[in-house]
Amino acid sequence: MVPIGTTMEPRTSESIRESSGHEWAPNHRVGWLALALAVGCILVARNLLGTVVFASWMATTFYALYLRLAAKTHPVLAALVMTFAIVVVIMGPLALGGVIITTRVVDLRRAPTIGRSAVGRVRLQSGRAPNGTRRPVS
Repeated sequence: MVPIGTTMEPRTSESIRESSGHEWAPNHRVGWLALALAVGCILVARNLLGTVVFASWMATTFYALYLRLAAKTHPVLAALVMTFAIVVVIMGPLALGGVIITTRVVDLRRAPTIGRSAVGRVRLQSGRAPNGTRRPVS
């Protein structure tokens, strides 16, 4: 403990080295570990970035409406009503659009192809190659 009235000089890196008896050297393993953790966090966050942006947009958009509703009713009821409204108004059309797009893509993949490949298939089924020569049917 330092007596009252005396001043202490701040310790410098040189005084710390002198008192510890060895040179301070940065540990490179810690630096590589920190770099690996930073890269890992970026890789994980990259997949979640769209979700985080969408969630922050929804929170900032609907918070004012929630506050108005919570002032008129019980806050738990207001939260329940807002959750139901968000599911119906925002998520419902998004889910419906996803289903519609998926069914159309599946229908397109099942539809007969137009162009050279469809003609080639018809000719191969009739026993003729695309260049007009007869092909043995197996």
